[in-house]
Amino acid sequence: MTVWEYDVLQGFSLGGEATLEMLNDELDRLGKEGWELVTTIPCKINGEPGEPFIVFKRPMAIESKS
Repeated sequence: MTVWEYDVLQGFSLGGEATLEMLNDELDRLGKEGWELVTTIPCKINGEPGEPFIVFKRPMAIESKS
């Protein structure tokens, strides 16, 4: 059975104005670490659109009992 660990980010903290290239680089980095994008969840702050929640998952390393 696969056990998952999750990481939730709120938007991408890339500093300044993010470009598509910066976003691709960040997603490539996360992918190399084994993270898979699961979903994005829209967020509202005081009724105004805010940075979305971005949910990633990857299989958790399980230590075997010997």
